[in-house]
Amino acid sequence: MTEIANYDYAGLAQGEINEVRAAAERIRVRMKRTTEDIVAIGLDLIAVKERLPHGAFLPWIEAEFGMSRPTATRFMQVAEVYRDKVFTLNNLDPTVLYELAAPSTPSEVRDAVEARTEAGEAVTAAEIKRMKREIAEERARADHAETQADDLKDQNRSLLEGQSALIERAKADALAEVAADLSAAQEREEEAEQRLQEETARLVELAENAEVKALEAAQAQADGLANEAYSKLEAQASKAKNEEAAARKSIERLKQNAERLRARVEEHQAYLDDLKNADIEARGLVEDIAALEEKIPDVEAALRVIWSSLQDIDCDHEPSLIKRANAFAEHLRQVAVQMQQVATDLETNIKPEGPKMQVVSGE
Repeated sequence: MTEIANYDYAGLAQGEINEVRAAAERIRVRMKRTTEDIVAIGLDLIAVKERLPHGAFLPWIEAEFGMSRPTATRFMQVAEVYRDKVFTLNNLDPTVLYELAAPSTPSEVRDAVEARTEAGEAVTAAEIKRMKREIAEERARADHAETQADDLKDQNRSLLEGQSALIERAKADALAEVAADLSAAQEREEEAEQRLQEETARLVELAENAEVKALEAAQAQADGLANEAYSKLEAQASKAKNEEAAARKSIERLKQNAERLRARVEEHQAYLDDLKNADIEARGLVEDIAALEEKIPDVEAALRVIWSSLQDIDCDHEPSLIKRANAFAEHLRQVAVQMQQVATDLETNIKPEGPKMQVVSGE
């Protein structure tokens, strides 16, 4: 592999030039082509291809490494397929990796080789090609079997179509027979329909006649029942009016009795009120009499004092004293008369009038 050092980086920015040249340096170091290096080289090639302008990738790999397109493609295919399985396939020969990563390699072959590699077996590119060939032959046989199956399906379809034609003809014949039977049945049905219509008309006429008679009988019966019910209602209404009049009279009597009872109750209540007031007045009178009775001994004592004093007084020389004594005696007589009237009223249950006492003049 001859290095060509005259690649023109003038079309790239300085940052892209630095990144691409760094990738070139890493690729040169990894040209030992171990599995890990192949994957790393492929990843760098993928990154550079995405960064370079369209059509610049091939001149770049030729200028930097003297690498052909198929070689770069194999590196990138390995990186795309095994970027996450580097350590698993680290001991594989590069040709085996290229064969495994090729787009023509089925996933079954890759899985089988990876399993054998993990188990410590050595797998060659020839074996991978043989496995791919066997799988291709198996798929060809499967395709052939599928083609034969399709042919059988076509033959069966043809047979079915022939049978379908026979069935269709049988159906047509059967339908013709059924149509004839249906036609005959339709004629019989029409005849039966005609007879049914005639019988229906006859029955309708009979029903109408019977209905008229039934309506007349029902009307007569209804009229009789209505007249009887009307008579009963009139009798009930008359009875109800009489009962209403009697009830009104009874209510009026009850009202009058209630008024009289209310008047008697009011009179009785007034009587009770009078008794209550009389009892109160009687208790007051008793208290007044008791008070007077308590004063009688004082009056008697005063009279005795006056009497004893009169023994020593010359009445001819004291006419005013005699006049005052007579006035006081008259006053006592009036009090006695009024007390007698009170006692009489109490005996006859007559409410006594208030005492009409005259004040003794000091003259």
